[in-house]
Amino acid sequence: MDAQVPSIPQYSILRVPVASPRINEIVAKFRETRLAAIIADPSSSFVSYDVENQHPSSVWQARLFGGMACLVCVANANLALTPEDALLSGDWAGYVFIKERVSFEEYYEFPEMRQVIPENPDLETRWHIFDLFISPDHRGRSAGTKIIQGSLAAVRDTLRSEGPGTKRARVRLMANSKKEWLLQWYRRFGFMDRGTATLSQGFMANGWGASLPEDTDSTEELKAKWHSPVGAVLEMVIDVD
Repeated sequence: MDAQVPSIPQYSILRVPVASPRINEIVAKFRETRLAAIIADPSSSFVSYDVENQHPSSVWQARLFGGMACLVCVANANLALTPEDALLSGDWAGYVFIKERVSFEEYYEFPEMRQVIPENPDLETRWHIFDLFISPDHRGRSAGTKIIQGSLAAVRDTLRSEGPGTKRARVRLMANSKKEWLLQWYRRFGFMDRGTATLSQGFMANGWGASLPEDTDSTEELKAKWHSPVGAVLEMVIDVD
């Protein structure tokens, strides 16, 4: 008898609600998913399990609800449920965070990243996509594509909700410059190379200051890890009429 080919799940993108009576449960599931991901594939994360596991609940809650959007890719979600119930009962295939409306000062905080400043920065808003995670069980099954498409759609929907007229958003993400396959994958969506970043700069851009070790420069090895331009900065510009 031929072996059965596993079916491809149906993926849905759900946004973590900014207010919910079940916040503590959602935070606990996010923490559990995050820590399990680091254990399953330590090489895919720049943060260590030991550091992440020590964070109190307040840090995890700040990550989810600290002025950022969290989009979760849920496999075979029951969309008849409330968003909270669908998130809590579903299989999290992956997630991503979006910093919405990043200030000019924060976006261009590090001149060393060599990001080109547009001629009229006040005519656009700035967005930062980060911490894209895909569960090992769902890699190569379109979950990543679904998340990126959902992220860009969320940006467009927000711009359109602001009324008529042309609006522009500059969307940024950072990736390991040594993973050419990953850079090529992002370029497929329209992202273009726009600079470089150190690991320390990436952590700060993500709002992960609490996860930075106290010592990042006492040895040459630490300096190379945290202060070398190992990250690629990619951007795309979205115009909405």
